[in-house]
Amino acid sequence: MISAVVICYGYLGDHLFASSLAKKLIEEGHANKVDYVVGFPQVIPLLQLNPYINQILFDGTVTPNPQLHSRGYNKIIQLRPLSFVEQPCIEYQKLAGIQNPTPEFTVYTDTSLDEKFKKELE
Repeated sequence: MISAVVICYGYLGDHLFASSLAKKLIEEGHANKVDYVVGFPQVIPLLQLNPYINQILFDGTVTPNPQLHSRGYNKIIQLRPLSFVEQPCIEYQKLAGIQNPTPEFTVYTDTSLDEKFKKELE
């Protein structure tokens, strides 16, 4: 099993851009298991809905620059502030060694909550 960890940087938007890495790492064979290190507990429920992310690690320290406190990963991807010279997902995917970067990312949501709010809006 090849395991990778993505150490996020920044805030909610940065984490959502970074979430595009999990699927790409698996599809291109860089990893079978992808964990994420985050610095804000608020992003955890949203990232947990991503079927390509195995585990979300948060050590209790709120920070835009979290640290990895465990070892044993085959691939460690330390994200940094985005330059915005190119599209955010492409920049992060290139940093992670993805061969075929793409600009899109998917925000996975709770479908039961989606339906509930849809009914309330109608």
